[in-house]
Amino acid sequence: ATLLLVVVLLLAPPLGRGAKRVAVVGGGAAGVFAAITCARTAGGGKLIVEVFEATATPLDKVARSGGGRCNVMHDPAVGAEEIVKRGYPRGHRELRSVIGSVFTPDMTHQWFEAAGVPLKVEQDGRVFPVSDSSGDVVDALLRAAKEAGVKIHSQSKILSVAAAHGGDAGGDGGDGGNGYEVRVGRKGGEELFHADAVIVASGSAACGRKWSERLGHDIVPPVPSLFGFKLAGGSVLDGLPGLSLPDVALTLVDKVPGPAEEPEEGKKKKKKGKGKPGPAARAA
Repeated sequence: ATLLLVVVLLLAPPLGRGAKRVAVVGGGAAGVFAAITCARTAGGGKLIVEVFEATATPLDKVARSGGGRCNVMHDPAVGAEEIVKRGYPRGHRELRSVIGSVFTPDMTHQWFEAAGVPLKVEQDGRVFPVSDSSGDVVDALLRAAKEAGVKIHSQSKILSVAAAHGGDAGGDGGDGGNGYEVRVGRKGGEELFHADAVIVASGSAACGRKWSERLGHDIVPPVPSLFGFKLAGGSVLDGLPGLSLPDVALTLVDKVPGPAEEPEEGKKKKKKGKGKPGPAARAA
């Protein structure tokens, strides 16, 4: 799956003449990349694009991904159709046209090469920076954002998004034809500002879905995609962040007396962050 190709929801009325303000909710890979694309596409200072990240460090998950190496994407030679089938068992039909034509794996590869991040394809098809450092990916994205004129605000949590003509965070905000009232919380207090368009890239946070639904969008209930098993202390897997091994079987044994689950053969077991994620854990 391509790291940056995360679907974001654009809530925007038609933009007229003069500089317009675009607020991006979320400073992860999707939010920052959407902001860069938005600013570059408009060009000429026509848009004021700002990213609002609730934490102190934008792109923090990018920095920690792949055991600190950042698995940017999958081998583009496989083809978009096959990548979608393998990587997105749910929603592959909706993503087919996006990954197949709007922003293809080849385009993703070319984007990073042009941004100064040479990529390499490993034996299992995963693509990493040649440097094996996720810091190069983070630096490239932040550099591209700065060059495009994007402003990134850290420790700035969006508290509500509502239509500008009177709707509030707790009610029906309308269709946003007059723009949006966005409330942001910072250390010094709260601020209310007007945005002509809002890009919601809030990841798994439920707030983005709630705002979008109140603004009239149909929301498909989300389901888990990446998760891990939390084991008791002293596990033999402790201290192995980022390690990936082939042909590892995982057997899930319930505390209640009964037969153990059949092991999943031929799956990879990967330890990263909290819990024990990876294909074997998900399959079990």
